[in-house]
Amino acid sequence: MYHFNVMCRSILLVLVILFFSNSVYAISISPGNTVVYFEPDKTEKIDFFVTNLENDNMDVKVFIDGSQKENMNFEDQSFSLKYGEKKEFSFDFKMPTQMNSPGDFTTKIYAHQLSKANLGSGTIGATAGVISNVILRVPYEGSYLSAKITANSVSVGQPVEFKLRIDNLGSVPIPEIKGKIVIYNSLNNSVGEVIFEDSLDLNTIKEIDLYWDSKNMLADEYTAKLIITYQSKLFETEAIFKLGDLFVEIVNYKDELNSGEINEYPFTLRSAWNQKIDEVYIILHINVSGNELDFKDKSFELKPWEEVNMTSYIDARLIPPGKYDASFMVFYNGFVNSEKFVLNVKKGVNILAIVVGIMLLVIIIIGTILLKILRKQKIKLKRRK
Repeated sequence: MYHFNVMCRSILLVLVILFFSNSVYAISISPGNTVVYFEPDKTEKIDFFVTNLENDNMDVKVFIDGSQKENMNFEDQSFSLKYGEKKEFSFDFKMPTQMNSPGDFTTKIYAHQLSKANLGSGTIGATAGVISNVILRVPYEGSYLSAKITANSVSVGQPVEFKLRIDNLGSVPIPEIKGKIVIYNSLNNSVGEVIFEDSLDLNTIKEIDLYWDSKNMLADEYTAKLIITYQSKLFETEAIFKLGDLFVEIVNYKDELNSGEINEYPFTLRSAWNQKIDEVYIILHINVSGNELDFKDKSFELKPWEEVNMTSYIDARLIPPGKYDASFMVFYNGFVNSEKFVLNVKKGVNILAIVVGIMLLVIIIIGTILLKILRKQKIKLKRRK
């Protein structure tokens, strides 16, 4: 009887997980950005696809809007997608004869999940939506560079990661780029710098990750000033970040998932702060063949110096087996602590098949017990006669 109760509880637990667990993304659209370089009157084919990541059927509406909408032969569409189903689209973008000014001109492709009541109606009853950008890039004459820098706030002593995106918006390659990030404290004193060199081919975008060691720096608000020189030209931009006294340590996390199922994902965090920390949450970020997936769990609190063992659930039903770049990140009070690693997604087992198998086993056990009881009753009846 004990084993029977244990089996029943196991079946109930699996069914509860299947029923209540959901992927962070209900719908996805890919690619996120398509850059088209301007050529007068040229026709460019645009391809994209929409995928249903919700564990149910979904009604979807796809439409476009933006500066080049009239030059794209795409009509609004409403349709249904089964779970895991992918619908591919293709349309022609005929570029204008001329553009009056250089720069980027963006048209957005919207994919919205609809409530069933609004499918086919004139309004959009969206419960979730994603966007893909089609960017018409009109080059500047000669060499012309644009760049963006972002930085996360971290705890004191942690390395600061700078993410750079550098675009060649000109009409010629840029063979030599010299850049540096100068870090200033709140008193506008320079406290460090990071130097780099690179190059940009024609019609090229580069993403660069750089790091600054904040060891021995005080808690403060800092400015990261990006300075780039190229072909006697100068480009500057900046980003703000903080170094804080708060720190949540990542003690342990899981570096494996099973493909095709919802995974338990245990992790351990430790507070190095002498006060309670509210609104702590984690994100598991996975780069799946260029698709950026973020799995975010609900927020919680950490007591002073507390170490907690917690479990999240990661929906890997649409992630094929393989090894992927991933990051485990913990966010708290505007700060983030993260660790990069290689996530091994293994070929998983079919949970539904296991549940069905367990249920069949339970039925067989119950049937066997009932047969034994019936046989005993028959023997007793024969003895009475």
